[in-house]
Amino acid sequence: MSTQSTAPPSLDSRIKPTSTTLPSPATDGRINDFLIKIDNYRWLLFSALILLYLTGYTTNWLPGPDSSQHLIYADHLYNNIPHPYSNEIFSPLSPGLAFLINLNKLLFQSSFIATSLFSMLLVAFATLYVSYHFFKIIANRNVAVLLTLMLGCCETFYRYTFQLLPDLPFFFGLITTLYAFECIRIHNRPLPYNLSLLILGLAAMALFKSIAIVVIVALCLSFVFSAIKSKHYRQLFIFIAISFIAFMSLRFIIGGPTTLHTLHIDERIMLDRLTILLPQTLYNALTNNLPRLLTESLTEAVFALDFGTLISPLFSIPILIYLIFLTRIRVFWGILTALFITQWLAVIVADRYILTIIPLIIIAWYLAPIWYEKHVSRKLGTITFTFAIFIFFTPNIVFDIRQIIQNHTTNTIQDYKDGKYTNEYHLSNWLTANTPENAIIIAPYHTFLLIGYLSNRSTYFSLNNLPQTTQPIYFIGSPTEQMLDTLQNQQASLSQSQVFPNSLHNSNLYLVIREPNRQ
Repeated sequence: MSTQSTAPPSLDSRIKPTSTTLPSPATDGRINDFLIKIDNYRWLLFSALILLYLTGYTTNWLPGPDSSQHLIYADHLYNNIPHPYSNEIFSPLSPGLAFLINLNKLLFQSSFIATSLFSMLLVAFATLYVSYHFFKIIANRNVAVLLTLMLGCCETFYRYTFQLLPDLPFFFGLITTLYAFECIRIHNRPLPYNLSLLILGLAAMALFKSIAIVVIVALCLSFVFSAIKSKHYRQLFIFIAISFIAFMSLRFIIGGPTTLHTLHIDERIMLDRLTILLPQTLYNALTNNLPRLLTESLTEAVFALDFGTLISPLFSIPILIYLIFLTRIRVFWGILTALFITQWLAVIVADRYILTIIPLIIIAWYLAPIWYEKHVSRKLGTITFTFAIFIFFTPNIVFDIRQIIQNHTTNTIQDYKDGKYTNEYHLSNWLTANTPENAIIIAPYHTFLLIGYLSNRSTYFSLNNLPQTTQPIYFIGSPTEQMLDTLQNQQASLSQSQVFPNSLHNSNLYLVIREPNRQ
């Protein structure tokens, strides 16, 4: 008797497979046999995946500048204190993570860090659940099991599950949007339900990161492309009107009332980089961000490894080519990927930003061997599939286990207290005891937000554009001639205020003195 898949037909079987489903492997091939086997053990594999995440959970907060920034924002919202950082210093934060932290603070008081981290674990489980249904609706259950396991084992996704950062909740909103988009296309549920799901995904993204605008633009462009192709101009006009209202509402949520008639800071920065700063943007993209994407960030995000300058492009370039070919399956996916890559090249590249399109990368990585099996030879398809699965799962699982060990053997805050890394913890305590509550501290770039959170002081990293305030301003460091010139241009000067104990810092603490007679 021949072995047949017990998987039920995909929802996409109700419509033309060529327009909605991913290409399937040959039914009598080894790839399909492998997919059937993992589907038969799907509950065991999913249980192991859940155990992997529960084992990795830790109540220890990993200090970092971005995480500290959101904790500071949450504290200010919780205590109804105006957030001190103006839009001219750095981009404003979306409030979603601060709301989540404050909800935990309201419910669990002093244990809010541990419970906030547990909330992130729940977000990861919800993301994997929605991802499974997204994969199942575009392919079949066999494929969905494999792709969900790939996403769950991906070290980048796993690592950010245990950090207080907005990337994972944003990812939940994005995968929900992708799933809702597919539901709307095949009409598998009533339209109001699918639209509600789409709104939920978009709202979740907007609450946690301002780059939700990128996804909305991709949705609009894909609809415009589809409407023009099918000559549905009336629907196109209605959609453009609705999209404009939604776009302006989103800008209002992210940036406040002023964004209704002025550019949001992120929009202004991007506009400048694409207009007056275009030559500099192109130079930086070609000489810095593109090489980093090809030789470092992409392989680290997907395989948890930096294969080196020579080897990494052998993986990165095929991934980018596979992503381009996804446009043939879904125009929305192609546009979304193109917009995100353009943003990375124009601004900055990092593995945490690549997390946003990891599901599409996984789909593209899976489809390559299927294409070889169908168009070249089954033997080559089986070989490339085996290699693709091995090279993906092996380093990711190894680094997942490494992350578990780090989570349970490292207490970073305690290490800061013990002076293992740097002395920011004791320095922050000293600042709390020796500076006024309303003091503004100018601290080194890589530590100013951590110092701000630990010392409960407003901190900045630059002497440029000092706030026009009567609050005392202190500077940590060794002043250079350039700094003194900057202060002179701002009608201010330095006056040595305190000398740190040698165990805390090698520099002095200076008070910035305004010179009102020169204003």
